[in-house]
Amino acid sequence: MENNGGERKIICPACGTENNADYAFCLKCGRPLGASAPSGGVPPVWGQPTGDIGGVPEREVYDYVSGNQQVMKKFRRLSSGGTIGWNWPVFILGLFNMQFIWFFYRRMYKLGVLFLALSALIAGISITATVWALESARGTLTQIMQRFFESIESNGDYVISDQAMSRLIRQISGAITNAMSNGTVLWIYIAVQLSAFLRFAMLIVAPMFADKAHYNKAMGDLRTINRGNVTTGAVIAAGRPNTAAAVLSGVLFGIAYLMAVTIPVAVLIDGIMSGVSVML
Repeated sequence: MENNGGERKIICPACGTENNADYAFCLKCGRPLGASAPSGGVPPVWGQPTGDIGGVPEREVYDYVSGNQQVMKKFRRLSSGGTIGWNWPVFILGLFNMQFIWFFYRRMYKLGVLFLALSALIAGISITATVWALESARGTLTQIMQRFFESIESNGDYVISDQAMSRLIRQISGAITNAMSNGTVLWIYIAVQLSAFLRFAMLIVAPMFADKAHYNKAMGDLRTINRGNVTTGAVIAAGRPNTAAAVLSGVLFGIAYLMAVTIPVAVLIDGIMSGVSVML
């Protein structure tokens, strides 16, 4: 037992972490502290937490997060005044522009809808830019395909070499890039740059404050429950993740994105190939 500035602390014999004297189990490793430690040396789950977190009994917080020790550790830090953290699942989902999945999973539906709307905005700008670029370059792309098929026909054997295919891809990419940067769709180009900045901001900011949002929701839910007849079942139900909402939101977003990309692009490609057919 140690005294740190007048506040009693206890050192975990297993990992050396400093804990409050009223903790029954170590904040870091979960090992029992003091005389309550069993002799088997097997780390149990968090056990019977004592004290409180953010003014809410720690036992209720433990039940709310289903005994997740990592979440308990984060909540303890946030209850002491912490704000900024880092949430790896949110960051990884952000690489695919799908942070909203985690917020739906944690039942933070308002934030989930907000991030879903931002993800849809970013995806919509990207899709619109692609479609406009293709439409603007329709004439140029038709001429490129016309020359490509004429070169194949002139060979007589209709064999497409790797060199010819590589040249075709470069010409198509160049035509689309030029369409993106010319005055006709300059506003789309600017919008794409702004959406890229927004996506980067979401990628960094969302993981930093996701745990704080989860903590605030947990404290709000538990304080509401404590106004009535508190039961363990009610606490567990309030904190139980909504896997169905997370999966459904991700699947629907993915389907909508694929449809928004493939349908207009397929129509434009069909128009370009029809023009080539007429010219041939």
